[in-house]
Amino acid sequence: MYNDTVYDEFGLTIGGVDGGRPESDAQRLFKALTAGDSANPDAMGTGGNTLQYESLEPQLVSALAERSEDFKLMRLQRRNPVGSTVHQYTQEVNSGEFEGIGTAELGNPLPSTSIFARITRNVKYFQTQREVSLQTMRLNPAVGGPTEATEERLGIHVMLKGTEYYCFQGNEDASPNLPDGYPQQIRKEAPNNVQDMRGLKVSDAGGKGVIDNTIRLVYELGGEISDMFFPPIIAQDFMNLLEDRMRYNDAARIVGEKLTSYQTSYGKDILISGRSGVDKLYRVKGVPTPSSLTDNRPNAPTFALAAQSTTGGTGFVAATAGTYRYTVYAVDASGLVSVAATAANVAVAAGQEVQVTITPD
Repeated sequence: MYNDTVYDEFGLTIGGVDGGRPESDAQRLFKALTAGDSANPDAMGTGGNTLQYESLEPQLVSALAERSEDFKLMRLQRRNPVGSTVHQYTQEVNSGEFEGIGTAELGNPLPSTSIFARITRNVKYFQTQREVSLQTMRLNPAVGGPTEATEERLGIHVMLKGTEYYCFQGNEDASPNLPDGYPQQIRKEAPNNVQDMRGLKVSDAGGKGVIDNTIRLVYELGGEISDMFFPPIIAQDFMNLLEDRMRYNDAARIVGEKLTSYQTSYGKDILISGRSGVDKLYRVKGVPTPSSLTDNRPNAPTFALAAQSTTGGTGFVAATAGTYRYTVYAVDASGLVSVAATAANVAVAAGQEVQVTITPD
């Protein structure tokens, strides 16, 4: 069996088959060197492609938006195991009245009773499911190490990220499978402790006064604030509030106090950086973001608007009357958010309120 064979100037066979022998390493190398020059592996075509390097670095390149160091609030939580679907505990409320404890030498003291409260919490369950194909397990890829271990690590990351987020944004009334976050717990159990900072900045005198009033209120109730958390949107406000404490020398190095704590007149200072301070998962309420799980999230609802006479409360007044634009989102029991319903406008006059009628899909 013989076919014509073409040799190049180096004596390497570049065409034809001699006795059905496979290509040598030198032949394959020459073929690679003389292939097309496309640098895009997705556009190789029939002419082949140039040699391309592939990184054999045994470490994954991390491009995660949140790192484990960002889950600050979770790191400070007491994580005692709960062995029941309902968690119960006892809380000391008051040790008793201190007035009237003065007693004659042989007199009888007035009775004083301690107050305890029984607290009951429904346990919430957070889970995530990870999948690794059988083929991938058999490959045992070099990059990133064993695939099962990688998915387990990233699954833990998801759990921490979700738990941190719902510590701030959880709302049991809207999503029964979620716990109430700290802001929602405060609104439910101690609404008088909510401080209104609308229109203020932390660096303004009014904003600083609101923070100081909060610290005083907690102190008078027997508590103490050790850590302060705030969303990224006001992080610069704290820098503006405390930047005049910081001094720089000629080498532009900080020689004064660093931005680590907020000084108070009530006990110790409050940490506002390091383990505390700005938290990526503490997000200001705004336009909801539709969940990326398109196959599982709820469908967008429909709704209708109507202006009517006030049935309770103050309603709209002359200064706030006008045309308002509304939109509605749906959220399911697990916290998945739908896309927005079609927005609608309604004109409201003084003495009226807006009735929103929502129809879930």
